[in-house]
Amino acid sequence: MLERLLRQYASKVDWWRHDIWSLRLDPRIPRREHEPRANTAVRWGDITPVWLREGTKFYLRLQMESGQLTWSTVMQHRVNTARCAAFVAKRGIDHPALADGSERSLRSLALDFGIFLHHWQRETPGRAEVGGSLQPRTINKNLQTIDLFYRVMTDCRTEAAEGLDDARWLALTDSHARMFRPGNARSARPTNATTSTTPTSAACSPTSSSSACQPSRLALSSATPARSS
Repeated sequence: MLERLLRQYASKVDWWRHDIWSLRLDPRIPRREHEPRANTAVRWGDITPVWLREGTKFYLRLQMESGQLTWSTVMQHRVNTARCAAFVAKRGIDHPALADGSERSLRSLALDFGIFLHHWQRETPGRAEVGGSLQPRTINKNLQTIDLFYRVMTDCRTEAAEGLDDARWLALTDSHARMFRPGNARSARPTNATTSTTPTSAACSPTSSSSACQPSRLALSSATPARSS
């Protein structure tokens, strides 16, 4: 297993395309000088559908290489993405555009996702008991994660379609960037979570000059997910 991983990370494949991310095995992954979770690997292989898994990896690469997110946040992004994957699988969604593209249908889907999270049952032990529901703050953070994901991917849809070799990302519209609104989590369950603002989203490429990829102002709650509770 270790030999296979070493061969994998010695290849010329971009670091973010691998299904196992490990700071110890791949020095190309962005990191801080003293990374508190440097020994933790992140595994993506069991997340389906493929378009969501690969899209999330592409998105996180943009955010990490531009300094918007750090390694410590990646683990919680993986958890939040897994819940979104369970939702789209349950709904039989097989396209990054999620719905017919109308603002009404996307808003309805976003609200349904909030309700889905409200009824989520924990399957693995943690600080909360197995079978317990998610806390309001956890639901809110999960919605924020998917919100920012779609905002960035909408801005970078051309680059995503090219980088992922999947033209379906071109179907994203401005409606996808605003399908989540403040209060989505409260629609699913009341919450008193304190919010702040996140200044920018990442450019689609650290060296990109495309006007579609420039950092845009985002008015949403903090993009750094809290630990599940």
